[in-house]
Amino acid sequence: MIRQAKRTYEKRIVENFKQNPKWYWGYIRDQKRVRKGVHDLKNEPGETVTTNQDKANLLNSFVASVFVTEPDGHTPQLDFNFQ
Repeated sequence: MIRQAKRTYEKRIVENFKQNPKWYWGYIRDQKRVRKGVHDLKNEPGETVTTNQDKANLLNSFVASVFVTEPDGHTPQLDFNFQ
C-alpha cells in the first residue's frame, strides 16, 4: 500500500509539472538530499549513547515498550486518499 501510495504521489507530481514546477523540483531536491545517521541519544539515566549498536538497542527497547499487539483477525485499515 505504501509503495502504491508513493507511485500515485509521484505520478501526480509529474502530471502537474507544467502548473507547479516548484513542487516537482522540491521533490527532486528532497530525494537527492543525503540523510545522516541517527544522532547521539540519551538513555533513561541521562547518559549519552554514541555507538551504533547502543543506539540500535536503545531504539529497539523503546519500540518494544510501546508496541501494541492487535487481537487476531483485527488489523486496522489505512486510508491513503491524497487529494
